[in-house]
Amino acid sequence: MLALAACGSGTTGTPDPKPVEGSALAAVATDAAVADAAPTPLEIAQACDEPCLFLRDVSLDHLGEVYAQKCGKPLVPNNKDCGLLDYERNCIYAAHGMRFRTEKWSAYAKKPWYHLRPGFRSRELTQLERSNVHELHLRAVACRAHDVHVSTADYARIQAWFVAYGKGAPPIPSVVLSGEDRVDAKELGHTLATLALRLERGTWMAYHDPERAVVAALGGAKLRDAIVDLTPKTGPTCEEEDGCLGPYLHFVFDNKDELVALVLTDH
Repeated sequence: MLALAACGSGTTGTPDPKPVEGSALAAVATDAAVADAAPTPLEIAQACDEPCLFLRDVSLDHLGEVYAQKCGKPLVPNNKDCGLLDYERNCIYAAHGMRFRTEKWSAYAKKPWYHLRPGFRSRELTQLERSNVHELHLRAVACRAHDVHVSTADYARIQAWFVAYGKGAPPIPSVVLSGEDRVDAKELGHTLATLALRLERGTWMAYHDPERAVVAALGGAKLRDAIVDLTPKTGPTCEEEDGCLGPYLHFVFDNKDELVALVLTDH
């Protein structure tokens, strides 16, 4: 079993949803008795082929960081497939050897790391696993309903920012960019004057590589960039045929969850 250090995802105390039979948090362990065993090279190799295996020991928010460290390559997020979140959630259960009744998820039985445990019960999940299961459930709901592909915590932070913006008092970080150019809060405010209304029409959100200008401005800080597509979904100025795109507003957070940069781009 993988034994990697991890932090909680912030959803403790909430009951885990029933397995959707489609999550990817599987580990290579076959029984709770080997929980403290160090991962073998084969187990790590299998986890690199099946990133969800790390989620038994790593919080979802830290998966990319740990995967890159252990596997020597970046974990490229899939921002299109909402069903992948279901797969990842059920993967946690599959890692414990859960028997799946539906044909779709019984495919786990063909995985080299899967070992059936007929007596497995969901109460055996650790608190970390429960937190990951719950977070994946919330993300799947948000993905299908709102085309949102960021953590529920970051989604809440971004929504709160727009609420504050609507009241005329949004938090403004020290780094504010329009494209690659530094601008002041007043100038950004003029540019954003109509964007809150667009947000109400529906918005796509996903993680994005931080813009080069942000990385340069903030040095070696650990950053995550949540890009918000503020393209009007419908309206007289954005016909389907002409493919109206943008603008995009990037919310850049540091590893303490502080908003450290806002970036307005057209890509």
